[in-house]
Amino acid sequence: MKKIEKFNNLLILGAGASIPYGFPSGYNLIWNIIHCAEIANHTSHLLSEYRKKTNEGDRETFYNEYWKNGPEREDDKKRYREWKSVYGDEPPYFLYKANAVVEAVARLTAIDDGEIDANRNPKERNNYISKVNNFARKLKFSGCHSIDFFLEKRLPPEQKMGKRLVAALLMLKEEPKNLFTYKMGKDWYGHIFNKLAHGHDPKTFGSNGLHIITFNYDRSLEHYLFQSFIQTYGNTDNMPEITRLAHTKIKELKILHVHGSLGLFNPMSNTPKVRRYDSKIGFEDIDKAANQINIVSDKTKMNVEILALTAKHTKFHFLGFGYDQRNIEKLNLFSIHNNNFGKTVYGTTMGLTEAEAKSAYQYFGKLYIETVPEEHRKNHNARDLCKIDKIDFKMVGQNSGTLMSSGDPQILNHERTVLDYLKNTPDLFEL
Repeated sequence: MKKIEKFNNLLILGAGASIPYGFPSGYNLIWNIIHCAEIANHTSHLLSEYRKKTNEGDRETFYNEYWKNGPEREDDKKRYREWKSVYGDEPPYFLYKANAVVEAVARLTAIDDGEIDANRNPKERNNYISKVNNFARKLKFSGCHSIDFFLEKRLPPEQKMGKRLVAALLMLKEEPKNLFTYKMGKDWYGHIFNKLAHGHDPKTFGSNGLHIITFNYDRSLEHYLFQSFIQTYGNTDNMPEITRLAHTKIKELKILHVHGSLGLFNPMSNTPKVRRYDSKIGFEDIDKAANQINIVSDKTKMNVEILALTAKHTKFHFLGFGYDQRNIEKLNLFSIHNNNFGKTVYGTTMGLTEAEAKSAYQYFGKLYIETVPEEHRKNHNARDLCKIDKIDFKMVGQNSGTLMSSGDPQILNHERTVLDYLKNTPDLFEL
């Protein structure tokens, strides 16, 4: 078999890559946090009244009726109409869990403060719930489009609260059955699996040398590939062996989470950092997940592994990415210390305006030019320098940048989803 280094394809995933599997974009995550706190705040009294009237404690029945009929109080109707306009007639799953999320984060905050019995004292309990609501209110009126940017400006206690809210809401989305529902034209996880499983021998899975870096906290890709592997290759005679092999093969893909994850994905272990892929939000699980996620400014040991991957790859495929410049800088795609010859950056642009795509396009060029020795910069323009090193930047999708390409920019207007892009990049999976 030929050496896999020849192909050097590296997928770099942004929030848009997880959207087909029920996870929010970065912007929608902010509003999930805000609405979660508002819904919990404005329905807690209604839930209590409902339980007294019906002698039931079923949150789901209450919220289904609430979503269908609406509130009776005038001051609740405005917010109800806002939530309806966002989520439509089908109530979001986190709506059922809004009170549970807020109460869990409030209780964990109280424990941090040494108020272990706060949950038994209604006044203290409400005090900590108010702190969560105040956090959500600040977030709402901050105008921030990135939870990372907002948390960077907070003091450590509020940073911790924010991470817990992020963790709890994303954990609710880690519902295994949601990964394996029919998604016409969107199931790129399935496409990846079928390309990685290019032969009948499970031992050759992933031997095309594909590696993955993700800026997402969720472990949906790992779980999808793991489950697909054992269901495809496993049977009653070899299930333990196939399960171990599945774990090994997923590990070899080196799916690195730049900003951490909702817990270490390892179905073969039960160590403290490991968290199962499910939507339960117990106190311990929320803290376990929150302690393993980082914001942009956090320095982590993961950076060394990421730099090792980007240094040896020559083709970078940005999928569902927002092109935040600080996130791009963390990858160190072009380095004065590495050979930049022949590197190509591809990036999907679905959801970006033409100006945003162009800005990202130019920024990649700027990063490369900064690695070129000054004497060469004086004698060549940017386009010539790209041609000399065979550097290319291609923003594909509904828009494309045009300024830094060493050849003609690749404009494929029909490529609007991650799956479309992967289907039109066949050499990504060749041996």
